Amino acid sequence: MSDLPQFPREPISSPEQQHDRQMWRPEWTCFCCEDSGFIASSLMPLIVPDYRPNEDRLPLCQNCSAGNWVQGSSPGVSGTIDWRFKREICAELDRINREQWRITLRNQFEARRQALAKIQDLTQQMNLRQRDRTWQETQKAEQDHQQVILEPDVDQAEKPEGAV
Repeated sequence: MSDLPQFPREPISSPEQQHDRQMWRPEWTCFCCEDSGFIASSLMPLIVPDYRPNEDRLPLCQNCSAGNWVQGSSPGVSGTIDWRFKREICAELDRINREQWRITLRNQFEARRQALAKIQDLTQQMNLRQRDRTWQETQKAEQDHQQVILEPDVDQAEKPEGAV
Protein backbone atom coordinates (compact mmCIF):
# COMPACT_ATOMS: atom_id res chain seq x y z
CA MET A 1 0.00 0.00 0.00
CA SER A 2 0.96 3.63 -0.09
CA ASP A 3 2.73 5.58 2.65
CA LEU A 4 0.65 8.69 2.03
CA PRO A 5 -0.38 10.61 5.16
CA GLN A 6 -4.01 10.71 6.21
CA PHE A 7 -5.50 14.15 6.90
CA PRO A 8 -8.74 14.97 8.70
CA ARG A 9 -11.47 16.78 6.79
CA GLU A 10 -11.41 20.57 6.70
CA PRO A 11 -14.94 21.64 5.72
CA ILE A 12 -15.45 25.15 4.40
CA SER A 13 -18.87 25.59 6.02
CA SER A 14 -20.51 24.06 9.06
CA PRO A 15 -23.72 21.98 8.81
CA GLU A 16 -25.56 24.89 10.44
CA GLN A 17 -24.51 27.17 7.59
CA GLN A 18 -25.61 24.61 5.00
CA HIS A 19 -29.12 24.57 6.45
CA ASP A 20 -29.29 28.31 6.92
CA ARG A 21 -32.46 29.59 5.29
CA GLN A 22 -31.38 33.21 4.98
CA MET A 23 -30.79 34.66 1.56
CA TRP A 24 -27.15 34.90 0.58
CA ARG A 25 -25.82 38.42 0.35
CA PRO A 26 -22.46 39.29 -1.14
CA GLU A 27 -19.95 40.76 1.28
CA TRP A 28 -17.65 42.21 -1.34
CA THR A 29 -15.97 45.52 -0.77
CA CYS A 30 -15.89 46.26 -4.49
CA PHE A 31 -18.87 45.21 -6.57
CA CYS A 32 -17.01 46.02 -9.80
CA CYS A 33 -14.52 43.18 -9.42
CA GLU A 34 -16.17 41.30 -6.54
CA ASP A 35 -12.82 41.67 -4.75
CA SER A 36 -10.94 39.66 -7.40
CA GLY A 37 -9.06 42.60 -8.92
CA PHE A 38 -10.58 41.94 -12.34
CA ILE A 39 -13.87 43.39 -13.53
CA ALA A 40 -16.68 40.83 -13.18
CA SER A 41 -17.43 39.05 -16.47
CA SER A 42 -21.14 39.78 -16.01
CA LEU A 43 -20.41 43.53 -16.17
CA MET A 44 -18.11 43.45 -19.19
CA PRO A 45 -20.85 43.44 -21.87
CA LEU A 46 -21.88 46.88 -20.61
CA ILE A 47 -18.55 48.27 -21.86
CA VAL A 48 -17.36 45.70 -24.42
CA PRO A 49 -20.53 44.23 -26.02
CA ASP A 50 -18.77 41.27 -27.69
CA TYR A 51 -16.42 40.49 -24.76
CA ARG A 52 -15.22 36.88 -24.57
CA PRO A 53 -13.68 36.05 -21.18
CA ASN A 54 -11.64 33.10 -22.52
CA GLU A 55 -10.16 35.06 -25.43
CA ASP A 56 -9.88 38.73 -24.42
CA ARG A 57 -7.47 40.41 -22.02
CA LEU A 58 -8.41 40.51 -18.35
CA PRO A 59 -9.94 43.90 -17.47
CA LEU A 60 -8.21 45.30 -14.39
CA CYS A 61 -10.45 46.99 -11.82
CA GLN A 62 -9.25 50.44 -10.75
CA ASN A 63 -12.00 50.92 -8.15
CA CYS A 64 -10.20 49.10 -5.35
CA SER A 65 -6.74 47.83 -4.48
CA ALA A 66 -7.41 44.14 -5.17
CA GLY A 67 -5.57 44.31 -8.50
CA ASN A 68 -2.55 46.26 -7.25
CA TRP A 69 -0.34 43.18 -7.44
CA VAL A 70 -0.40 43.53 -11.26
CA GLN A 71 1.39 46.91 -11.13
CA GLY A 72 4.84 45.40 -10.59
CA SER A 73 4.31 42.14 -12.48
CA SER A 74 6.37 40.84 -15.37
CA PRO A 75 5.73 42.01 -18.94
CA GLY A 76 4.27 38.58 -19.72
CA VAL A 77 1.58 39.05 -17.10
CA SER A 78 0.95 42.73 -17.76
CA GLY A 79 0.55 41.94 -21.47
CA THR A 80 -2.56 39.90 -20.64
CA ILE A 81 -4.20 42.77 -18.73
CA ASP A 82 -6.65 45.30 -20.19
CA TRP A 83 -5.62 48.64 -18.65
CA ARG A 84 -8.26 50.82 -20.38
CA PHE A 85 -10.76 50.88 -17.51
CA LYS A 86 -10.22 54.05 -15.49
CA ARG A 87 -11.37 54.56 -11.92
CA GLU A 88 -14.53 56.47 -13.01
CA ILE A 89 -15.67 53.60 -15.24
CA CYS A 90 -15.02 51.04 -12.48
CA ALA A 91 -16.87 53.20 -9.93
CA GLU A 92 -19.90 53.30 -12.23
CA LEU A 93 -19.75 49.51 -12.75
CA ASP A 94 -19.58 49.14 -8.96
CA ARG A 95 -22.71 51.29 -8.58
CA ILE A 96 -24.56 49.33 -11.29
CA ASN A 97 -23.71 45.94 -9.77
CA ARG A 98 -24.71 47.11 -6.27
CA GLU A 99 -28.08 48.22 -7.63
CA GLN A 100 -28.52 44.89 -9.43
CA TRP A 101 -27.89 43.09 -6.13
CA ARG A 102 -30.43 45.31 -4.34
CA ILE A 103 -33.02 44.41 -6.98
CA THR A 104 -32.11 40.72 -6.76
CA LEU A 105 -32.45 40.69 -2.97
CA ARG A 106 -35.76 42.58 -3.19
CA ASN A 107 -37.05 40.03 -5.75
CA GLN A 108 -35.88 37.09 -3.62
CA PHE A 109 -37.52 38.57 -0.55
CA GLU A 110 -40.79 39.12 -2.44
CA ALA A 111 -40.71 35.59 -3.90
CA ARG A 112 -40.13 34.15 -0.42
CA ARG A 113 -42.96 36.25 1.00
CA GLN A 114 -45.32 35.05 -1.74
CA ALA A 115 -44.30 31.42 -1.22
CA LEU A 116 -44.93 31.68 2.52
CA ALA A 117 -48.33 33.26 1.85
CA LYS A 118 -49.23 30.38 -0.51
CA ILE A 119 -48.14 27.84 2.10
CA GLN A 120 -50.24 29.58 4.74
CA ASP A 121 -53.28 29.64 2.40
CA LEU A 122 -52.83 25.96 1.55
CA THR A 123 -52.46 25.06 5.22
CA GLN A 124 -55.66 26.97 6.00
CA GLN A 125 -57.50 25.19 3.15
CA MET A 126 -56.36 21.76 4.33
CA ASN A 127 -57.26 22.44 7.96
CA LEU A 128 -60.18 20.27 9.08
CA ARG A 129 -61.33 22.84 11.62
CA GLN A 130 -63.97 25.23 10.42
CA ARG A 131 -62.57 28.01 12.58
CA ASP A 132 -59.41 28.87 14.51
CA ARG A 133 -59.11 27.76 18.13
CA THR A 134 -60.15 30.18 20.82
CA TRP A 135 -57.66 31.20 23.48
CA GLN A 136 -59.26 28.78 25.96
CA GLU A 137 -59.15 25.90 23.44
CA THR A 138 -55.49 26.60 22.77
CA GLN A 139 -54.69 26.59 26.51
CA LYS A 140 -56.60 23.29 27.00
CA ALA A 141 -54.80 21.67 24.03
CA GLU A 142 -51.40 22.71 25.42
CA GLN A 143 -52.29 21.34 28.87
CA ASP A 144 -53.44 18.03 27.36
CA HIS A 145 -50.27 17.83 25.31
CA GLN A 146 -48.05 18.41 28.37
CA GLN A 147 -50.00 15.81 30.34
CA VAL A 148 -49.50 13.17 27.62
CA ILE A 149 -45.78 13.93 27.51
CA LEU A 150 -45.36 13.66 31.29
CA GLU A 151 -47.48 10.51 31.86
CA PRO A 152 -45.95 7.05 31.36
CA ASP A 153 -47.30 5.01 28.47
CA VAL A 154 -50.57 3.62 29.88
CA ASP A 155 -50.83 0.78 27.34
CA GLN A 156 -47.37 -0.55 28.26
CA ALA A 157 -48.05 -0.29 32.02
CA GLU A 158 -51.26 -2.39 31.80
CA LYS A 159 -49.76 -5.26 29.78
CA PRO A 160 -48.58 -8.28 31.73
CA GLU A 161 -44.94 -9.09 31.52
CA GLY A 162 -44.01 -11.14 28.46
CA ALA A 163 -47.14 -10.10 26.50
CA VAL A 164 -46.67 -8.82 23.02
